[in-house]
Amino acid sequence: TADGGLEIGACVPVQDVAEEPRIRRELAALAEGAEAIGSLQIRYRATVAGNLANASPCMDTAPPLLVLGAKLRVVGPKGTREAPLADFFLGVRRVALAPDELVTAVVVPPPAGVVSGFDKIKRSNGHDLAVVNAALAWDAKAGTLRVAIGSCAVKPVLIPPLDGVGCGADPAATGERLAQRALEHIQPIDDVRGSAEYRREMTAALCRRLARRLLGAGRAS
Repeated sequence: TADGGLEIGACVPVQDVAEEPRIRRELAALAEGAEAIGSLQIRYRATVAGNLANASPCMDTAPPLLVLGAKLRVVGPKGTREAPLADFFLGVRRVALAPDELVTAVVVPPPAGVVSGFDKIKRSNGHDLAVVNAALAWDAKAGTLRVAIGSCAVKPVLIPPLDGVGCGADPAATGERLAQRALEHIQPIDDVRGSAEYRREMTAALCRRLARRLLGAGRAS
């Protein structure tokens, strides 16, 4: 968009989002999350809006868009509204849409120097659903670190931000702080893909891994 944000129409395929150079550069977590969905064939048919509206707990685009402050443009007989993505998910395959409403676009605000990343734990090295996934967004200027955790409960969880994380922050220590913050706000479930205990361990591991990657790169630059 003119102000540097992003608008993804409801019919845009996931693969287009994963490959778009500007998204990969400015909104890396979203590109990485999109690229983690299914196989290449699925990504050419699936859409980001569809991935969100399906509201599977293990969707890979939700955590990136949550930490990036995305909204959904919703259209119905009463007109058009924009709703924060954080308020959209109600449960497994349950979303805050009236029966006569449709999502027509995903709207992401300008990143304004925020760096981000996505990662997931799955059962195999091939195409598989997430046991746990996570996205991290770091605003070094504001000193805030945001993480969202998916596939740990009936809906993805946006964790309250960690403050005081500037350019000089230690990646390992910050990762530990972030892991503890995330573990205070998730309620993992047991299912066929993993136990609640395993999900807690992997949530902490993803927080540490993403903090090392993003903050370590920030130090190197």
